Amino acid sequence: MKVSIVTELPFVLIIFCLLLAGIAAWFLYRKDSKFEGVSKLKIRLMTTLRFLSVFFISFLLLSPLIKSVFINIEKPVIIVAQDNTESILMQKDSATYLIQHQIAVDKLMENLRQTYDVNYYVFGEKVTKADKPDYKDKQTDFSKLFEQINTKYLNRNVGAMIVLSDGIFTKGQSPVYAATDVRFPIYTVALGDTGMQKDLALSQVKTNKIAFLGNIFPLQITVDIKDLNGFSGDLVVTNDKKQVFKQRISANTKEYTTTINVDLKAEKTGIQHYIVEIASSNEEKNVKNNIRDVVVDVINNKQKILVLAEGPHPDVAALRKTLKLNQNFQSEFYTTSKFSKRIQDYNLVVLYQLPSMSGSEQALLSQIIKSEIPLLVILGNRTNFAALSNLNLGLQVQQNNRSFDDALPTINQQFTMFEIPEDVKQLCEQVPPLNTPFGVYKYSQSAQVLMTQRIKNIQTQNPLIILDNTGERKMGFIAGEGIWRWRIYDYVQNQNHDAFNELINKMMQFLSLKVNKENFVLNIRNLFNETEPITALAEVYNQIYDPVANAEIKMEITGANQKKFNFNFEPDASGTKTYYLNAGILPVGDYSYVATAKNEGKTYVKNGKFSIIALHEEAQNTIANHNALYQLSKKHDAELVFPAQLLSLEEKIKQNKNIVPISNTERDMKDLVYYKWIFFIFLFLLCSEWLLRKFFGSY
Repeated sequence: MKVSIVTELPFVLIIFCLLLAGIAAWFLYRKDSKFEGVSKLKIRLMTTLRFLSVFFISFLLLSPLIKSVFINIEKPVIIVAQDNTESILMQKDSATYLIQHQIAVDKLMENLRQTYDVNYYVFGEKVTKADKPDYKDKQTDFSKLFEQINTKYLNRNVGAMIVLSDGIFTKGQSPVYAATDVRFPIYTVALGDTGMQKDLALSQVKTNKIAFLGNIFPLQITVDIKDLNGFSGDLVVTNDKKQVFKQRISANTKEYTTTINVDLKAEKTGIQHYIVEIASSNEEKNVKNNIRDVVVDVINNKQKILVLAEGPHPDVAALRKTLKLNQNFQSEFYTTSKFSKRIQDYNLVVLYQLPSMSGSEQALLSQIIKSEIPLLVILGNRTNFAALSNLNLGLQVQQNNRSFDDALPTINQQFTMFEIPEDVKQLCEQVPPLNTPFGVYKYSQSAQVLMTQRIKNIQTQNPLIILDNTGERKMGFIAGEGIWRWRIYDYVQNQNHDAFNELINKMMQFLSLKVNKENFVLNIRNLFNETEPITALAEVYNQIYDPVANAEIKMEITGANQKKFNFNFEPDASGTKTYYLNAGILPVGDYSYVATAKNEGKTYVKNGKFSIIALHEEAQNTIANHNALYQLSKKHDAELVFPAQLLSLEEKIKQNKNIVPISNTERDMKDLVYYKWIFFIFLFLLCSEWLLRKFFGSY
């Protein structure tokens, strides 16, 4: 630390302060008869005290400042991230990772700490600080790892990162792309085994999420058998402990793959839990991928959807293709000039860019508005915004001229009307923009915004997709055209349309289901994975359907073994008069629940079922992906090493000339008068002189 004194006035004025102090002292003590007989040494002492007092007082009039300069040396930060997922142990030498590997990691960090600031994390489905890994995480998410590290160490002197992993990822992006924003070297340690292991695996099981009572629905099962030539065993599908399908599987090659298509009949409504299992072999180490859980929601009604437009459009084609794939929907498309059916026969009407600029559909729109059927309105270049405002549907766009913007979507994290799947969230982060009207947006306060508009990297509060279920009819709005591009982009990225279809189906299902005015509304998912907490939202209404904030809500959850769990809902902290339950993580299995709400002396009851399924994603592929780790290190100017070379990373990091300490300089300036010790110096000088003069007879 360096300290100096500076003034706001020219420093030459200090000479004036010295002269003033000297004159004052000399004038007072030059020929004072009162000090006759007092030695010259004592007089000079009093003169010096007076000189110093006058000098400091006059010097303070120059507004002096004490300038402090602090120099902080920040050591480079080395981040060590250990893969904590199950796949690390699913290999021949798994015991090595429990003992020898951790000893080597601890030794490396001990050596690095002598020169660097070392921070250790374990990662899987989450990123945490821990003393050592337990290898129990069910999913590997490199995207979350690099996102959290980037946020936590923003503006820090990060020298390098060491990632110890097998390169297998089951969630988010590949590590190569997940680390795009990282600006420091990433050294990788290649764990796991890239060789083929003896294994039986149900690599893929596909089915519809929804089936209809009495209908046949498909179940597609892909079986992979590796290095078990000659194996023969049964593939069995069970539902409610009852066998519904069985087939003998025989492997006749070293790498054998077969796909079995099973047709199952939906015989009972509600959540149906199917278990797919193939017999295990004594030679395989990993048996977790021999079993898969599938849950199907069986319902007994279809929703009829009408799509109306002034003419053909790619957006309409994209909607029709999605609706056609969903067995829950029966969809029809008409141009407004050719529609002649009964509006009352439909559960939902989609108005594409209606009302239009031509106004030819006015009579048909009047009929639709009177029917109180749920509507989804999609805006575009042909929409008549003045006519739309006059319909009082819940959205107005006020424009001075007909201009449009390209707007990207931003998911509203507070949206609660239905669950937004993770793949939909990832899709919305990358899709092309929609062409949206530029203007002032006004919408009902009861509506919830699913997505807002982001224009040229500027986040706005204008809605892109909003939904409302509080009025006489459910309403939805998509404030732009071009969603067909989202469907194509989904295929380019994922080779399927699943995320796009999921988004559209969620909206259509929410809007098309009939609104029942109930005093007790309960929202709970019917499917959870074993790592998710069981959560639910509830609302309670009085007799005039106003929400109440002081109801008592309880839920009793019963497992397959008849073990009961009792929970209480808590009022939501947001002040929305909703109630929230977090029942924590429960064991895998099927559960039933009974929820009761008490208000104004009345009791309301809701019951249902949900399932918790096991996650075996880490077990589906246990062959290490060392190429991804190599590409990750190469892209970030670092190297890949194997566990036997782990301790060599210390020397590699020390040889990197870019990994050096940095110095930060902090400057601080304070007025001298703010320091208390200045007062005590003055007090000492003045009192000392006064006491000496008093003692020597001057006063």
